[in-house]
Amino acid sequence: MIFLANVLEMNGGTTFLVRTCAALKAQNHRCAVLVLRARGDAGLTRELAQHAELIELASFQRDRGHVLRRQLGAVAPMAWDRLADTLAPFGTTLHAMGAFGLIVAARLARHRPEFRVTAGVYHQNEFLYRSHHLFASEVLELFRRLPSENLVFFNEISRENYIRFHDRPDYGAAALVPIGIDVAPLPDGIPTREGYRIVSVGNLERFKTYNRHIIDIMPALLAEFPDLRYDIYGDGNQRDALRAQAQALGIADRVRLHGRIAYDRLATVWDATDLFVGSGTALIEAAATGLPALVGVESIEEPLSYGFLSDVNGFSYNELGADLPLRPMADLIRAVFEDRGQRRAVATACAEKAQEFSVAHTVAGFIRLSDQAVATPRLLDAATTLRLFVGLPLLALHDRRHPDRAFANRRDQSFRNERSCQP
Repeated sequence: MIFLANVLEMNGGTTFLVRTCAALKAQNHRCAVLVLRARGDAGLTRELAQHAELIELASFQRDRGHVLRRQLGAVAPMAWDRLADTLAPFGTTLHAMGAFGLIVAARLARHRPEFRVTAGVYHQNEFLYRSHHLFASEVLELFRRLPSENLVFFNEISRENYIRFHDRPDYGAAALVPIGIDVAPLPDGIPTREGYRIVSVGNLERFKTYNRHIIDIMPALLAEFPDLRYDIYGDGNQRDALRAQAQALGIADRVRLHGRIAYDRLATVWDATDLFVGSGTALIEAAATGLPALVGVESIEEPLSYGFLSDVNGFSYNELGADLPLRPMADLIRAVFEDRGQRRAVATACAEKAQEFSVAHTVAGFIRLSDQAVATPRLLDAATTLRLFVGLPLLALHDRRHPDRAFANRRDQSFRNERSCQP
């Protein structure tokens, strides 16, 4: 299988690749990762290279990536036959992890029809927006041309949203797999944590509103739990705002922003954590270690949560709009910190729920996806390719002039049927 990744940064997508490629390799399935942008996290890149062949797209660009850099590489003139021959030992299934990977995969399949394009919805809003901009509209139409047999969703809510938004009932038959993690067998007993250290791990993006919500409720919680502190691991465009928020509330000494942490050091973080708050795979990984894992609902404007990972149904846990009651985060934290028995019960339930997200289930789903994927030789034509080539620089210019309405910001919004993202 051939994965198309935008960049190997320290994020849930890259750590997912490490786990999935390792599990596929263990079952004698060869993997390659076609990387659209070369620079990334050095440690994760080395780890991924142990399980998959890493191939840089720029090596096949006619300009070698010297002129058409970053995302522009997706629409650059390419040595398609040489790229196809390089990828051939890894099968004919191309799996796009985002919009730019989908463009490259569709272009390759047009030149070499033996390749079949599949795509995963790794962020619920990746192909869930409205736009009148040329490039953004073409990307959306490209996604809509994919057969449902070639799609994979990672939770039920995301799939339902795509069915409604795109008016595609056939998406209901698309593959549904967990965003898998490595899980160990459940221990005989989960140790009870005694401290009051809350931890979050992840990139500090605008849609991860739970970081600021925890800081907001800290003063009230400190009145009851004087030893409480909040440690945030990660970096991003919200780091300065979070630091300023803690200072304004007079709790800068209780909120620590540590910056990025190497993936292989997370075990030491879990060992010193009493309660985890977050979304994405970090939430599941924390739960699997026996931590109370509080769901951080993305893009929510109030300090509310569905509860702990063990309180959700299926694979849906961090999307706004789930058919689950929302409860104050402060009450959920207070209930765990006040009662030792409740701590233990929640931790045990979270660890049990995490078992459902085993990467073994993910790999089985990807193997089925590869087996059932249909041919996709005509996802785009020369005219569409030209519109993408012309539209991307125009989009970049627009986004520079109007950063609040940038294409990348589509991920910062919660899903609404009436929602628009219009440049």
